[in-house]
Amino acid sequence: MEFKGTQGIWEVKTGSTLIGIFAKDKQIGIIQGFNREENSKLIAAAPEMLEMLMKISEFMPENKDIKQLIKKATTL
Repeated sequence: MEFKGTQGIWEVKTGSTLIGIFAKDKQIGIIQGFNREENSKLIAAAPEMLEMLMKISEFMPENKDIKQLIKKATTL
């Protein structure tokens, strides 16, 4: 499977009440509310975590949990 989301490194940029998620200086998301700092860090790391999970799945093709998690992250 291929990641079809916004390519590139995702970064967190903090404002006074909102936190933005950016890729290549383009805003791709806004985080607000409870635990926004923690949530924004997790969201910004998601593409890298997905990439690593896909690499792991190549060495563990029989692991159904990994395949289900990749599917959950890449399909609507």
